[in-house]
Amino acid sequence: MGLPREEWLREDFSDYSNRDAVSNLPISEFLHETGYITKRIYKEAVERYIQTHKDEIEWVQERRVNPAGYKQVFIGVWIRDGNSNFVPLILF
Repeated sequence: MGLPREEWLREDFSDYSNRDAVSNLPISEFLHETGYITKRIYKEAVERYIQTHKDEIEWVQERRVNPAGYKQVFIGVWIRDGNSNFVPLILF
């Protein structure tokens, strides 16, 4: 299916907790009028909005190098070579 064209419908929308910015978006009807907007609350509101307006949303295909803003994780491991020496092995 891809990603919604509208940035505010994506999981990695950076302004999700800014009530002033979000109150001007169509998704505001699915959020409480007061209180802090957590990432979980915003995600649930997006899911409800998509279910309600699924026929109106434009979807796009785009390659995302780092989806949802997750940092890449590097793991260092030491392995033995044939001469009983430890050699660093990096997995990513």
